[in-house]
Amino acid sequence: MTVATGLALGATGLARNWRLEVDTSTTGAATWVRVMGITDMTPNPGTVATEDDADYDAGGYGSTNSVGLDWGVTCTVRRAAQRAVPDEYDAGQEFLRIKGKKTGTLNTAHVRFYEYDPDDATAPQVEAYEGYAAVSWANGGGGPRANRTATITLTGQGKLLDIAHPAAA
Repeated sequence: MTVATGLALGATGLARNWRLEVDTSTTGAATWVRVMGITDMTPNPGTVATEDDADYDAGGYGSTNSVGLDWGVTCTVRRAAQRAVPDEYDAGQEFLRIKGKKTGTLNTAHVRFYEYDPDDATAPQVEAYEGYAAVSWANGGGGPRANRTATITLTGQGKLLDIAHPAAA
């Protein structure tokens, strides 16, 4: 068996190249608002859910079958007032904080997340996703010299769609 030779990787890709946006519209046509102040973001566009499907005929060997995909996003945001409007928090953060206090369908947010590096026009803009997610909001703690933070967990509801990259539009 011949193994293909890989190409050397180029410049280091930074973890800060993800954007998260929420649809704040109530009329049907999407109104995308960026969530600002993200200090850590872990996008998970698909984790395989498995089930053991081994049987006696397998001679003692195990077998696992993919039965579904789970997706979600977890991020930490710096919780601070806006510079331009010092008595208000970021609109994207506030939208998710309010959703996080609801139950049922009122807890669901229409979200999209995608890779984007405004400092590097040659950086890949390949991954872009959209879906609906349940929202969990947890205020962070810390010492007297720590920034105020909150953790947002978005748990996918249904299929996560691959979309055309928003920056390419």
